[in-house]
Amino acid sequence: MSCKSKWWIRVKNKERGWVKTEHSFECPWCKSTFTYMLTDLNGYVPKFCSYSCRSLWQAANKIGTAGKTNEERFADYVRKFGEERALLEWESFKQRAWSKENYRKGYETKKEEGTIFFSNPEELAAKVLEDNFDDVERQVSIENWHIDFCINDQVYVEVDGVYWHGLNRPLDEIRKFKSVQDVQILKKYEKDRIQDQYFSSNNMKLVRVTDVEILDNAYIVVERVKNV
Repeated sequence: MSCKSKWWIRVKNKERGWVKTEHSFECPWCKSTFTYMLTDLNGYVPKFCSYSCRSLWQAANKIGTAGKTNEERFADYVRKFGEERALLEWESFKQRAWSKENYRKGYETKKEEGTIFFSNPEELAAKVLEDNFDDVERQVSIENWHIDFCINDQVYVEVDGVYWHGLNRPLDEIRKFKSVQDVQILKKYEKDRIQDQYFSSNNMKLVRVTDVEILDNAYIVVERVKNV
């Protein structure tokens, strides 16, 4: 929008009596006071000082789908559609969102195109594993997960960043949702525990090593694979 257009809008708003005045509000999440310019005819009243605070508040109070388990999401479907139709809607949603075949195809395409990003710790782990084992496959699809490495079709290896996998501080602190990232970190942590349980119940070997450990001594991943 040009400066002239903005000027013309301000002129027309003033003629209509739409004069903006400054109003003060208190954010219900961070409790800070913030100001917002409103007109008398403006129906929108801000509740939060930022999108980050809104997302954190929604996750903490489980508003919408933020921070909700699948059981809680299904309960929302029952309240919205009734029990009979909720089952149909839920199954339809799962087929669209959780299709293992769609997930596998999409990920295989990324592998072929070489568009998957690898971190420096992952590259270091790949080098030492390929130097010490004959059969090393990267980015293997298991269920709806992509596992970083598969060694000799027997041992799977995951390289976990301590920050995003919630390994650098107590879980209770993450659950306080002090930042938007904490919501995603908690989801990642819970997903890892589900992954551990799946591998254990199916008698599959999964080795986890952190990015900090690899950067300190890359050969630690080789030792853990041999000793698993």
